[in-house]
Amino acid sequence: MKSNRAIVSSACLSVILAAASVAFSTSADAAVTCRPRIDGEGFGSRVFGQGTGVARENAVIEWSHNATIRFGLKFSNIALAQQVRYDCAGGTVMQAKCVVAGIPCAQTADVPARKGKRKKRRARR
Repeated sequence: MKSNRAIVSSACLSVILAAASVAFSTSADAAVTCRPRIDGEGFGSRVFGQGTGVARENAVIEWSHNATIRFGLKFSNIALAQQVRYDCAGGTVMQAKCVVAGIPCAQTADVPARKGKRKKRRARR
C-alpha cells in the first residue's frame, strides 16, 4: 500500500509534467512558414582578426535586408531562420569576408476570418 506522501508526490509530479507539456507545446494558432534559401555577404577590415566579427554582422544585416525585400519584414529575423550557415574567411591584416545563408521563416498566426460585413466607421468631424 502506498503512503500518503508517495501519492501526493506522484500527483504533484503529474501536475508539473502536464503543465510543462502545455507550456512547451506549439500553439495550434501559430504556424511556421518558410521561404527558399537566401544569402547575404559582408566585409570587414580591422586588425588582429576583429574584421571577421564585423564582416559577420554585415552579412547578417544584408541577409535580413534581402529577406525583407524578397519576402517581407516578418521573414527578416535570422533567429527564426532554419539551416543557417556562416562561411567566414580573413586574416589578421587583410579584409575579412563572410557569407551567411539560411531559409527565412516567420511565425504566422492563423486568425479566423471575420464573418459578415464590417461596420463602417464614421469620420470624425
